[in-house]
Amino acid sequence: MITDRSKVSAIIIANPDLRVAPELLLWLIDSDIPRRNILIYRGNDRDQVAAYNRAVEMSLNLPNVEYHLFADSDIRPYSASNDLFDAPYDFTCLKCDTETGLGAWAEASSFHTALWLARSSSLRQMAAPWFGWGYNPTHSAISKCVCDQFRKQAIDKGFRIGNVGHALHYPRGKQLPDSICVKERYTKNTNGDDNARKIFRT
Repeated sequence: MITDRSKVSAIIIANPDLRVAPELLLWLIDSDIPRRNILIYRGNDRDQVAAYNRAVEMSLNLPNVEYHLFADSDIRPYSASNDLFDAPYDFTCLKCDTETGLGAWAEASSFHTALWLARSSSLRQMAAPWFGWGYNPTHSAISKCVCDQFRKQAIDKGFRIGNVGHALHYPRGKQLPDSICVKERYTKNTNGDDNARKIFRT
């Protein structure tokens, strides 16, 4: 159980227009994550892998963080999502709909990146690059999602992966309804990345 939420950072990956599901912002605030710890990263919609890897890289450079939370901008947590903070794993995912439905969570160690939480001491032992597509031998077709590379490395290192609770999600290719674009409210993050923004001024 995470009792000190001031030690949790949250990075929202928004591709590419900085639109965020309002439920996600409200849930982060209601979960007592400090507003100064909530950042958004505008990834390149043409390179999902780079966006996920950059989000982890940025998060590991934030000071005084014991847990790292990552979320796609189209995920919508609700009361069933609160189990995330009570899970005992090194890497914990919230179950949600994916392109293949809920069947993607068939294994106890299933790992997908729509909304996940990492223990900092464990994440720092994971080698970059953390994410990458799996391909067939000729690289002419995708055989594994970007998450599988992270999952395999975590298991090889003996870390515990779990998936809990539930969050609503609009998988890639589906329209995100009633999102909010908060671009004009951002302030530039101090790490020098033009695509990294603080959502709330504090």
